[in-house]
Amino acid sequence: MKEKSLERMLVRAVKQSGGVALKFVSPGTAGVPDRLVLLPGGRIRFVEMKAPGEKPTALQRLRHAQLRDLGFRVAVADSAESVRAFAEETKEAPAPAQGAAIAQRFGAMPREHDTENAEG
Repeated sequence: MKEKSLERMLVRAVKQSGGVALKFVSPGTAGVPDRLVLLPGGRIRFVEMKAPGEKPTALQRLRHAQLRDLGFRVAVADSAESVRAFAEETKEAPAPAQGAAIAQRFGAMPREHDTENAEG
């Protein structure tokens, strides 16, 4: 399974949990995780997407450590199994009822504003 397919799988799984998985780009700061995952209840996760068999670079591992030192959870997803495990982990805390409505609003953007399928 290709990295792009795994990323689409992650976006769908997070949406089913009532959250959103935003493409994360930080100009001027290399090595940040690919996705910023916002979950009901104010939970934030970062996810590094990798093709099967690929590992984070040294710089990515450094950024992951910096984020963890700040108290954030960082996951690396490189297989369908790791995406499913991440999805299960996001279900740990009960989601407030408003979470689905918020995710719906994010998903209701016109297609031309949909960056989920954008290159990059």
